[in-house]
Amino acid sequence: PQKTNYKGDWSNNDESFRVTFTAGSRDIDVEFEKIPRNGEHWEFAFQERPHDKTKRSSLEVTGSGHEFDVFNQVIAIVRQFLSENEIDSLTFSAKKSNPTRVKLYQRMLKRLIPDGWKQMVDTSGDERAYFTLVRK
Repeated sequence: PQKTNYKGDWSNNDESFRVTFTAGSRDIDVEFEKIPRNGEHWEFAFQERPHDKTKRSSLEVTGSGHEFDVFNQVIAIVRQFLSENEIDSLTFSAKKSNPTRVKLYQRMLKRLIPDGWKQMVDTSGDERAYFTLVRK
């Protein structure tokens, strides 16, 4: 895999990649991790990196603003990652207990899907909805 134009670091023998960007006064981490199974299957998540080093990153909604900037940059990073790397699929998820986020991710998936990929949504589980892009 190759690096994107965003500031990023490969680790774990090229099986994970992290990009950090700033939106307003918030630092956001976008993390890609290879899923251990046949082929090139990856998952990704993004979260705010706390400035207070005693706190952990959280996948929860922060309500601290710049949501459109965050989503636009995440979409750009994911599109670039998909275009520069030969992977078979990319998955992300949302807790079903947060229906607003599930709907937001469904909209994000539609904006995210590049040519040559198809989308799959699995909401059959009890706790999480899974959104996957699969190379055609």
